[in-house]
This record gives sequence, C-alpha cells and structure tokens, in this order.
Amino acid sequence: MQLTWKHSSKYMIVDGSKQIEVSNNVRNELNKLRKPDQVVKTTPDGLPYYPRQFPVGLWVVDRPVPKDPSDDYLYPFFIPTLAKQMVDVWSTLNGKYAEKTGKQVMDYGYGIHYSESNTTLGCLKVINKSDLVWLVGRINEELDHGNSVTMEVTI
Repeated sequence: MQLTWKHSSKYMIVDGSKQIEVSNNVRNELNKLRKPDQVVKTTPDGLPYYPRQFPVGLWVVDRPVPKDPSDDYLYPFFIPTLAKQMVDVWSTLNGKYAEKTGKQVMDYGYGIHYSESNTTLGCLKVINKSDLVWLVGRINEELDHGNSVTMEVTI
C-alpha cells in the first residue's frame, strides 16, 4: 500500500486513487501560531526545537495505535511512521526560546492523525475523522496480510 503527499497539496493519495483531505499547518512561534513559552522538544532526546513540516522522503508506515478519548489531540488513532529529520536545537531562557545553539539532532515521531486543532507539531493531520478510521482499517488489513505500507512525501 502506498500513501503519497506533496507539501503543497490538501490531499494525501492512497494507492494512486483515493484522496484524503489533510493539513500540515505547523504550529511554531516563527509563524505566530505558538506562544514563546510553549517550547516543543525533540523525540526522543527531549531537546528544544521549532516544529517543522513532515519530512520529505519515502517512509515506512507502522501499525496504527489506538488512543484514549481523553487525548483530544491524537484520538482516536495515531499512525506512526519512521519519518525523521535533522532539526536545530534551541536554548531556552525563563521557559522561552532564546536562540539556536548551533547543534542539530535527529527528530522522530512524525505520524498521521486526526485532531480538532488547526495545527500540528509536524505530523500530517487528517481533516475528517471518518477518513482516518477508514485509513486505519486499510493499513491494518495490509499489515495483517504481510504487506508493507509506505508514505512518499515530496515538496
């Protein structure tokens, strides 16, 4: 199964035909969608960085993870990928971003999910919950049959 998405597109394509409406409106202080004291940290190192768009590349998609209804940002599922990218580490002062440290680290944790938020921290947000539930079913079916699922992201 192949998922494809282009940064400038409002749609992710499943197996070359089905379109799912998505968004990658990244919440960070640079675009005024994040407050200065809402510092985001890398996965898994926990270092401060500005969130960035989903990384370009061909990524393996893992089995969807059910999420608790109390997790209003990731409920009902998070679809993890092996996507990763280098990000700039920032220093903080009084709980706010200060400046770039000149160091970079690899950031992981990019996935696909539904959210009622207008923004993400770099993940691909599925606009309609029903589309996410459908996609989860298709991914699980493919993985249950021993097939791979990949996601190609382009600029």
